Amino acid sequence: MRVGVAVAVVGPDMPVSGIEEFLVLPNRANAPRCRNLDIVSDLPDSGLARDLSVSAMRLNRRLRLRHSSDRLPVAQLSILTTLLREGPMTTGELAARERIKPPSVSRSSHTLGESGLISRAPHPTDGRQVVLQLTDTGTATARKEIASREIALAEQLENLTARERETLAAAASILTEIVEQVD
Repeated sequence: MRVGVAVAVVGPDMPVSGIEEFLVLPNRANAPRCRNLDIVSDLPDSGLARDLSVSAMRLNRRLRLRHSSDRLPVAQLSILTTLLREGPMTTGELAARERIKPPSVSRSSHTLGESGLISRAPHPTDGRQVVLQLTDTGTATARKEIASREIALAEQLENLTARERETLAAAASILTEIVEQVD
């Protein structure tokens, strides 16, 4: 039997909110109480999965906090960068790429259109759809955002050895493959 449980227990200076007991899972007698975000699982790579997940979340959060376009929510910036990277597309195609529901893309695209960052054009073969594309201002905003994130990471990479950078390059390729497979 495989069991996976996510447990969040607060730090020593914070009150424990409702999680008073430690976990006991099959094949893990007397599992210790966790003091940090921890995933307890019988899967062989659960520790690596936890470490990658936490690192990716932290990196993404820090990059989002640095974004230069304070007036745009992260979801809208994501739409801009997807349109920059992938080119014009319909709301449905954009929703599939972003893995969000079409109504969410529709709302965001209306806001982005009102801000002059994207334009909406009739679909060439399907009159029920529109094609979303970046305006010049939207392109500049997306490029500025991408550059800001790249600079922030490049500054950190300067502190690594050549071997560490090679390892990260290989890891980035593997992570890209994993991301494409995750539902």
